[in-house]
Amino acid sequence: MTFDNTVSSQPGRYANWETVNVSNGSQLNLAGTLVLGDNVSNTGVLNIDSTSTLLSTSGSVAPFSAGSLASLENAGILDVSDAGRSLTGTLTVTGNYTGQNGR
Repeated sequence: MTFDNTVSSQPGRYANWETVNVSNGSQLNLAGTLVLGDNVSNTGVLNIDSTSTLLSTSGSVAPFSAGSLASLENAGILDVSDAGRSLTGTLTVTGNYTGQNGR
């Protein structure tokens, strides 16, 4: 699934994709859990390109199957501050985070 120049939230609507791309100036608000993968793949990857933003004040990225590891590949912006309004925001990744000169 690819978010292309899109603003979206409610990650539960996008569950079970093996690959989620946030690109071309998109903004995805993880106000909940984004579950990657299905009962065949067990997991997946969330890619944030250099022009896009992932927002989270208490969100998470998780694999479909317990014991598997999801992946977050970030070249963009991770904002856990609610645009500066929160000092206690979090993003939980059950798996691997790879920074690609992201912020």
